[in-house]
Amino acid sequence: MKKITGTTLFILMGILIWGALPVEALSLTPEEILLNLDKKMNLEWSCIMDFEVITYEGEDSHQARVRVYIYDSKRSIATFLAPERFVNDRYLVVGHNTWKYQEGLRRPIRISPRQKLFGEAGIAETMGIDYYREYKPLGMEEEKEHFILKLKARDSKTAYQMADLYVSGDSLQIERVILKGVNGEPLKELIYHNHREMAGIEVADITVKNLLYERDRKTVLIFKDVKPGDLPEQAFQPLTLDKFRLLIRE
Repeated sequence: MKKITGTTLFILMGILIWGALPVEALSLTPEEILLNLDKKMNLEWSCIMDFEVITYEGEDSHQARVRVYIYDSKRSIATFLAPERFVNDRYLVVGHNTWKYQEGLRRPIRISPRQKLFGEAGIAETMGIDYYREYKPLGMEEEKEHFILKLKARDSKTAYQMADLYVSGDSLQIERVILKGVNGEPLKELIYHNHREMAGIEVADITVKNLLYERDRKTVLIFKDVKPGDLPEQAFQPLTLDKFRLLIRE
């Protein structure tokens, strides 16, 4: 899996910074900025998303194709379309809980918080972070071209307890996120690029970099397709992961 494997000092400076950001953006509170992002990027319906995933380790790179099934925006299952040896692996994410299923297992494996923070399971989780509902803003800084929202998790079970969210001042799009542990130590960097619209929502490709361990390693997730899906709730349960293909009729 590993191979397949985000201050103003002077009045003049203040004028320059404020002049670079649109008036309507400057009037928004941190809560309003998060709500704006939520409306543009979060789904309110079930869908199927396809990604190309490229992992770089030093001079080596490895590719995979991943399909993510999202039920009612609250539950998701990530599967592999390629390489062949991983097509029967599945990851189920429900709230703060993650399970992994592999063919031949009697029951899925519960992913530990440490694996979510530092392992491959964390890649799937970073894609589904809900900054509006899962975090509360502690403050906001304004720089020349973007805002920096300082966020803290609402629930102690959230894998990344703190986050710095960089939002562009002109388009109010996420540019960069620093995910942190409970003590504020940076763990992962998410860089958002190539913002575009698919199926009525705003998507962006994401580069995920490790900031603590395996720092020469990065993963790029490229959106390839988004489409509505009529998915049964029964398929998104830990004990039905072995029957997932049958339940979604693929």
